Amino acid sequence: MAVRNKIHAILESLEGRPKPSVYDVEYCMDEADKEIMLYLQERHPMVTEEIYELVIDRLEKEHHFLQRIAVTKISECDELAEECNICGGMETEDDNFLIFCDSCNIAVHQSCYGVPHIPEGSWLCRPCLLSPNKQISCVLCSASGGAYKRTRNGAWCHVLCGLLVPGARFENLSLVEPVDIEDVYRSQHQCSACGFKKGGVAPCAYYGCRRYYHATCAVKSERYIDVANGILFCLDHDPKRKAEGLLTRSPDGNYPVLENTPVIHSLVPLWKPQRRVHAGIESVPAQVCDYVINRIAERDLSAHKNAHMFIRDMYAVWQTRKKERPIIKRLRLDSPADGFKKWGTRVLPKIEIIQRETHILDMFKMPQEIVLPSAEKYMYEVYAVASYKMQKLTETAERTAHNIHKGIAEMQKNHVNLISRMIDGYGQMQILLDALERTDRHSLFMDQITDSIAPGYSSIVKVPVSFSLIQKKIDRLKYKSFGEVVKDVELLISNAYAYNGHDSFIGIETRRIEETLSVYTLKEGDVVLARILPRPYLPYVIICSTLEDIHDAVKIRDILTGEQHLIERCRILKIDSTSDLTSGLRKMNQITGISHLHEREQAKYANACTFKK
Repeated sequence: MAVRNKIHAILESLEGRPKPSVYDVEYCMDEADKEIMLYLQERHPMVTEEIYELVIDRLEKEHHFLQRIAVTKISECDELAEECNICGGMETEDDNFLIFCDSCNIAVHQSCYGVPHIPEGSWLCRPCLLSPNKQISCVLCSASGGAYKRTRNGAWCHVLCGLLVPGARFENLSLVEPVDIEDVYRSQHQCSACGFKKGGVAPCAYYGCRRYYHATCAVKSERYIDVANGILFCLDHDPKRKAEGLLTRSPDGNYPVLENTPVIHSLVPLWKPQRRVHAGIESVPAQVCDYVINRIAERDLSAHKNAHMFIRDMYAVWQTRKKERPIIKRLRLDSPADGFKKWGTRVLPKIEIIQRETHILDMFKMPQEIVLPSAEKYMYEVYAVASYKMQKLTETAERTAHNIHKGIAEMQKNHVNLISRMIDGYGQMQILLDALERTDRHSLFMDQITDSIAPGYSSIVKVPVSFSLIQKKIDRLKYKSFGEVVKDVELLISNAYAYNGHDSFIGIETRRIEETLSVYTLKEGDVVLARILPRPYLPYVIICSTLEDIHDAVKIRDILTGEQHLIERCRILKIDSTSDLTSGLRKMNQITGISHLHEREQAKYANACTFKK
């Protein structure tokens, strides 16, 4: 009796003791900690055993509960299934809730998976608990995904396979495990859905039907599955397709007598594991966080001036000790306490300037339907004011930069105009290059040619030239005369002929560039073909190739009448010999057509035409 009273007194005293609080210091130093503390005391004389234990305790709890808060926030965004992956049902009851694995996200009913009591905190399905990093497979089928349970020999089996395959059974029906598959007769029948004999198959429950299915194949092929009675039917004998309803006994004597009220599988596909973001959150290494340092220093060590530096040094100690052994074992099982639901929240200092910017706050005022906590509302106001001011500063900087760039461009333009006046033929350089670029219809000569574009180009062409290079030299006043530009264009033409030949496609395009160049390098006394309507194409003599105000035109003279005309360069063709004259007239006549009268006129002019030697 005395012993019983003593035990009763001890229990009463234990019940009366306050429960451990997260604010208590629960870490106890060991010999290794004492050695570390002696080293730290050289840098921080303030360190005592109590302070050392306090900081380790607070670092562990700060990290732990911040993780818990992160898990809570992330869980709200996780995509969860709506149906049990075993029975396919969505309904829940007071003692049969739909629960979700905190690792793979699968949803199952408590009764379907054998979970009599929902644990506090996290819940993991059997594969995530026992084989979290392994690829598992079912011994009775080849399908992946779905709800698994362990067999007696340590293998894995779908719960559906254990329910439907003859010979399989659950040794503990309340826990739905382990699965006993010793009596399953394998490799006798072929699955009517996948065609394989692997594992175990379930027959169509209609008497006399010879169709068999893997349980998971029946799910994929959307067959009628009664989970409560552990039977399935093929498509031909699907009770839903019969006129008579199937409740406890079917009018068709070939249907089995049901022992339980049917629970029809809702054709929910096998769940594929979806790693939730917070499944590996505990493996994320803790980083030095100024917020945590300031929080501990201001709350627990406010009397010590250099507490911030000491806590920063203790970060490395805490991380090292955490790898060796659990810091506080109780925290692994605890859910965040009520007093710590706001653990990690910031106490924000009020900035008076934010309150004065009422015109900005009015611009970004949220609708009345949106109600935010005071801290989040204040952060929104800070962000709104800062964003508005940053936008205005950016706009001012952009305007200033635009004006500066505009001024620089104007100065460069004036510089070019001033220097270009002293360069002979500078205005004609750009006109020539523009004409050549218009002639280059396929942009073959615009950019520099490299060996990656034309293999072996550098071995044939020693000095590559392109229109873009000529343009840069014109813009930078590198040419001292119009003749230097002509030399670069002639080098470009020579390079094109040397690499591509005269008869290739590029060679033909090069010939067009050469013809355009010849028109812009005419001299007085050169003979050209031109047409002054209504007369046909006739030879004329250049009497002025460079006009002061009109750069794209020349002055020509009729070789018989002496009449003078202004004509655009693009409408003339340079002629160097009698044979060029004959072929040029023939070509133009084919294009424009010609009468006998015009033919006689052309012959008359051809006989009178002479060429410079």
